[in-house]
Amino acid sequence: KLLMQSGSTYAHAQDGGSIPTATWSANATCSISGMTANYPTGTGQNFGHLTFSSTLTGNNTLAADIVCAGNLTISTGGSPNVLRGTNNGTPRNITVTGNFSQSSGVFVLTSDNGDVALTVTGDFSVSGGTFDFNNDNGTGDAALNVAGDFSHTAGTITRSDLAGTGTAGIVFNGSSSQVFRSGGTVGAGVNYTVNSGAILDMFAAGTIVSGNSFTLVNGGRLGITASTGIETAPTASGNIQTTTRTFNTGANYNYIGAGGAQVTGNALPATINSLTINNSAGLSLSGATTTSSASAPLTLTSGILSGALLTIGSAYTGAGGGGSAASHVNGSLAKTGSTTYEFPVGNGTLYRPIEVSALSASATITAQYFQANPKTAFGSALSGGLQQVSACEYWDLNDGVATITGIAKLTFGGSCNAAPYVSNAASLRVAHWNGSQWDNLGTDGAATLTSLKGNVASTFSPFTIGTTNSALNPLPVKYSTIKASEKANAVQIDWTAYQEENLLNYVVERSDNGINFTAIGTVAARNISGSNQYSFLDITPLAGVNFYRLRNVDIDSREGFSNIVKVNLDKNNTGFTLYPNPVRGGYVSFQSSNLAKGNYSMRVFNAAGQQVYVQTINHTGGAINQTIQLPAGAKTGMYSLQMESDEMKVMSKTFMVQ
Repeated sequence: KLLMQSGSTYAHAQDGGSIPTATWSANATCSISGMTANYPTGTGQNFGHLTFSSTLTGNNTLAADIVCAGNLTISTGGSPNVLRGTNNGTPRNITVTGNFSQSSGVFVLTSDNGDVALTVTGDFSVSGGTFDFNNDNGTGDAALNVAGDFSHTAGTITRSDLAGTGTAGIVFNGSSSQVFRSGGTVGAGVNYTVNSGAILDMFAAGTIVSGNSFTLVNGGRLGITASTGIETAPTASGNIQTTTRTFNTGANYNYIGAGGAQVTGNALPATINSLTINNSAGLSLSGATTTSSASAPLTLTSGILSGALLTIGSAYTGAGGGGSAASHVNGSLAKTGSTTYEFPVGNGTLYRPIEVSALSASATITAQYFQANPKTAFGSALSGGLQQVSACEYWDLNDGVATITGIAKLTFGGSCNAAPYVSNAASLRVAHWNGSQWDNLGTDGAATLTSLKGNVASTFSPFTIGTTNSALNPLPVKYSTIKASEKANAVQIDWTAYQEENLLNYVVERSDNGINFTAIGTVAARNISGSNQYSFLDITPLAGVNFYRLRNVDIDSREGFSNIVKVNLDKNNTGFTLYPNPVRGGYVSFQSSNLAKGNYSMRVFNAAGQQVYVQTINHTGGAINQTIQLPAGAKTGMYSLQMESDEMKVMSKTFMVQ
């Protein structure tokens, strides 16, 4: 018995003849190199790798079905150099567990009057020569079934005989991503099908062209790279350019980009199973689209979705969300149903989802986020209990013709809750515009500095952040910096503010203890877009320690406050102080007028000795003024701040949190 073990090769370097019967390892090779006009016998075996590299002088037909546990490689030459997958009208099926590759010659998959199939579990590649589907005017179908990547970078794939009634087609049926590479010539009559469960990802600007058909079966997924997405025939653009194009409503569409922004294209059905955005340059929805998937209707991997309305169908009852600053919906997003759902919306830069829950009935609810002043868009009237609402952002929920009740949860952060925009979670409330004023929808008691959930709203319309204490949450204006420094026996206060809306002025206040403040001057607000820099000079500062803060006043007489900064005019003081003490609002500042140069670790410990905050600073020497935001969950009690340098404790002070 002949055993062809792994790595071994049998070379059949003769015309005709017979290949010896053997047991072939999956990594053994049978190399047919001497065939010219006569096909050898003995090919009805289970081979490992099988290669045809002969120089042919005529038609050579397969004498038996071919089974390869490894690869099948064709690189024939000569003229007319044809290797036919038939024998006297009998179709020969070919099964390749590894890869199929053809670099030259002519290979004909002939069906005659019976069906024939080339089934490739691995990758399929044509880089030269001609791969020909031909049914010899018969009724049989010829199929190429591919489970791996498909590469046609040169050479020709065609159907030379179009007179028969049989079909010729390439079927993608893998269980994982199959990459499609094009570049060769495609003749007429070749059909392409992406089966259910298969994933065909177009490579770069890969195209399926010519007078053929393309079908994306329900349950299949197409990865689209063209900037124009998918379009209807006969438009010669996009990844799919066949004469007939069928994009089924139960299929999945994955926009994976290839160097620029994409549109979905006019061929995307109005109903699809699922949509995936995986293009960092973004995707615009060309027309209103509804998903039907019950498991993953919208997948946000990378890039911003904009354009027409996307509706998540009622079959999906999951939690939603799944977005990020890098990938979310910038525009309107709708959801049909009555279950809890988080809309993954934002403005293209900021991710600001809104959740709806406790819905009284099933409805189609549309959500959109706006980074704009809701008081300008709707009005500034407030209901009882609210002292202020945001001048920065709002969400709009629309339940269409339905009238339902439900609860909204807002998620904010980043540029819209940097201190002191929101500094006290306990006084936050969900504010809801009822058509004439902002209603106070309260809170569920679990508000944080980044999320807020209210009570039941009787209608759906705009929502924003409100507060019952504008001193703790001065929502109308945001400060990026505020500092105070000694200047020629005076103290100069500098600050930068942005997103000013309807602001009247800034009142500069001073204190000798960080608790009781007195107004010492006023600076008019500019109310222009972008950042605005201001300065005020206190020419009569107090001897020793001076505390400063800003009180911003809007045209409706509502007020907010900045952080507190401190200047110590006592030159002999080389220690540091904390203020305010006790701490309110979650912020504590420390100052030293003459701190030595070096790297310092600032650590805050609670009364139980647990570390709740740490920060490292590189100080250049001299005066320093630093503000610390305590953790949101910091409880009332005693805390200590320790500063360490070169592994040695330098200073320690205690303070109270109220």
